[in-house]
Amino acid sequence: KMDAQVWLALNNLLLAPECRAKYEWNEHRKGGVMRLSKHFNEILVDQLPVLSDLRRFVESLALHAPPAPTEGRGLVIEQLPELWTGLMKSDWNKEAKAFTERIKGTTAEDEMEEMRGLASMYDAIDLEQFMEDPKCVVCGKPAEKRCSRCKLDWYCGRKCQVKAWKKHQPLCDALCDSLKKQEEMGVAPGQAGKGPVGGGAA
Repeated sequence: KMDAQVWLALNNLLLAPECRAKYEWNEHRKGGVMRLSKHFNEILVDQLPVLSDLRRFVESLALHAPPAPTEGRGLVIEQLPELWTGLMKSDWNKEAKAFTERIKGTTAEDEMEEMRGLASMYDAIDLEQFMEDPKCVVCGKPAEKRCSRCKLDWYCGRKCQVKAWKKHQPLCDALCDSLKKQEEMGVAPGQAGKGPVGGGAA
């Protein structure tokens, strides 16, 4: 079982001579290991007798300091800023000239294509899964409907939606006009309606 594998791994990490010789203890690590004591019971030790030594070791940490390592760490992992290092070694005049030439050769269609690529990248990310459940902008209650034009403000129902329309309309109109212009330029997908505020769910 998975639980048994975890216990056996802990037993090896904490009691195996080759691991104990390199493991560096501190108060944080000691506290974490000591919290294992509440998970020991007679059934567990009966099923995995090898854990009896681990149980005694964990209980002894409350009375004694853990043993110090006798060997140095055999592996050191270091992050290297490869991109930064490469930039620092570059010929900046050459890079600036190449960038200038690339910008000069960029057409309006190239810029549009770049914007389409960025838009599709963000469309592919479901950002709403990282957000909290929507709340009504008027009363703060859980909301299931939002403005059918701009898709921006959420409402718990028609009553709050109508109540907020006078304040929301200028922003809604401005956003819809902006989206419409982007659509005409071929940058952003979607449609922007011109009707009154709707109550359909997104």
